Amino acid sequence: MFPFSIRYSSDTAISAATCEPEKVFRDIRSFLEQKSTRKIEINNNSLSFKSASRSSWNLMSPIDRGLFEVKEIDGYLTVSYEFFMYQLFIFSSAAAVIMGLVSKNGYWGFFIFCWIGGMNWIIALIRQRALLDNVISYISSDDRADSSTT
Repeated sequence: MFPFSIRYSSDTAISAATCEPEKVFRDIRSFLEQKSTRKIEINNNSLSFKSASRSSWNLMSPIDRGLFEVKEIDGYLTVSYEFFMYQLFIFSSAAAVIMGLVSKNGYWGFFIFCWIGGMNWIIALIRQRALLDNVISYISSDDRADSSTT
């Protein structure tokens, strides 16, 4: 549910005839293991994970969990990435309420919510889109390396 869950999709140049989705999921898993993720699970045509970091500088910190799906469209693989940010909303709301109560001014609470929640949400949108682009590059380069050796 927008704005707490966001979905991006990207087409790849990987032919569905030459690459199995299971291999793509293994590559995505390998990529995510380099990031702060945990509980990576592969089921049928999806890969789910949970964020393990709450460090503000970590790529995965503003999201709770993510889901990758691979589908065949027009003979090529399409990767969809959905991520969820409920904890960001909860933390921003709590910070806003505390600031509003301490300052005895609801405007400060609203400002804090917009600043902490809104700015982190915008940053997460940009960084998670870049994550999908990096995943696509990673699996595409790996696919090219595999096809050149056979």
